[in-house]
Amino acid sequence: MSMKALSILIQKIPFQARASAVILISSFITSAFGFLTTPVFTRLMSVEEFGLVTQYNSVLEVVTVVATLSLSAGVYQVAMNEFSSDRDTFTFSSMILSNLATIVVFAIIFVLRERVINIIKLTPDLIFCMFLYLLIYPAMQMWMAKQRYEYKYKTVAAVSIFSVAFNLGTAVVCVIVAKNVNLGAVKIWSMSLTQIVTALVVYYFLGKNARWKIDWRYIKYAFAFNAPLLIHYLAQYVLRSSDKMMITYFCGERATGLYGLGSTVASIALMAWSAMAASLTPYMYSHINTKEYDKVNRAVIAVVGIFGVCCIGVALVGPEIVYILGSQKYMENIQLIPPIAASSLLAAIYGIYSTIVFYHHKRTSTAIMTIIAAGINIILNYILIPKYGYIAAAYTTEIAYLIYTFLHYANYRRIVGEERVFNDKIIWAITGITTISCLCVGMFYDKWIIRYGLVLMAFIVIVCLRTRILAIVKVLIGGRETNE
Repeated sequence: MSMKALSILIQKIPFQARASAVILISSFITSAFGFLTTPVFTRLMSVEEFGLVTQYNSVLEVVTVVATLSLSAGVYQVAMNEFSSDRDTFTFSSMILSNLATIVVFAIIFVLRERVINIIKLTPDLIFCMFLYLLIYPAMQMWMAKQRYEYKYKTVAAVSIFSVAFNLGTAVVCVIVAKNVNLGAVKIWSMSLTQIVTALVVYYFLGKNARWKIDWRYIKYAFAFNAPLLIHYLAQYVLRSSDKMMITYFCGERATGLYGLGSTVASIALMAWSAMAASLTPYMYSHINTKEYDKVNRAVIAVVGIFGVCCIGVALVGPEIVYILGSQKYMENIQLIPPIAASSLLAAIYGIYSTIVFYHHKRTSTAIMTIIAAGINIILNYILIPKYGYIAAAYTTEIAYLIYTFLHYANYRRIVGEERVFNDKIIWAITGITTISCLCVGMFYDKWIIRYGLVLMAFIVIVCLRTRILAIVKVLIGGRETNE
């Protein structure tokens, strides 16, 4: 096929489908960079140093919510619609509000630094690094959110791929050449500084495009909109990161390093879910508007089924992935993978039910459910990690996500009443089969013939169903219906 013919073929694809495809491909590429460089870091660093990186990232996730007010999420997409004629001023004003929040939060941390350091187990220089990052990097996040909203998907893809390659490449070089220092701290500082430098350029252009104008009406609007959601966002991050932070507190950085790599391996399946969810959500909304629930239900069940297979697949080959990413010194953590892989599907099911809840603008109830699940996770971790070690955190996470998902399911049923958007029995059946299968896989980690046989069977099934799977992909990305 000639380049001209290929260009004509591409132009015939709907614009939104092209945008979705490019963003999905760029997401896969950036995620691939992370996985390809992980074996380098795990082999150069000690398990304790890798644990320090895991702990830093966990603390960063939680602190980011309060220190930036999560202004690049939620409110930003709404504001791009409401203030379409003045997006640049809103963006710059939001960045200033984010800066003010960052300064206030870290001023409090500075006053309470001894107590804070004892809890989060990070040195003062790494806390300062976090402060610089949170002061500047939100500019990049807001800019990219604006580009996505305006469908400038090629720009987003190019910048995402370049920045991730630049950041990780710099970190790899720095870790290789560094001598007689903590390599975990080297990785944190090198990646943070490269991200800060690139974000500074974006920050400058955000200010220039807004003519350095700050509109306090926009600041008031952004704060009033996002403040009620902060507890929800914070609870989400606590649910996702508290296990690593508490492992560091109770068991030390080595245990956090082992757990961190195990979580990374098990979360590989989430790459597939992120790709599918990016197209599933708009597809759901478009057909919910017209009450075409049968189409929504078919797509959801198909996607949940495919993702369930992905979770089981990751659990099956978990030991091999751990060895490739982390070497022999991480092999003691392989029993983490089955429960974390199972919890990945639960997180996906939560996302499906919460989509309907958000569609009906029930934000308060969503926040309450998240807070309850996060609280249960913290309590279980506090009780079980000191007694059973870091392995317990994988199971407490699964229990917390099971409760989390069920609460959102109950909330969804309360909101929709007699309407049935989904076939809940099939969704929960897939969830149960996937969870049990993932947990049982751990019993066969020393029997590679059985595991490889199951992998081969799964591959054969996928090949046999390839036409149906491709039809589902076409429906989700292109918005076309199929009778396959």
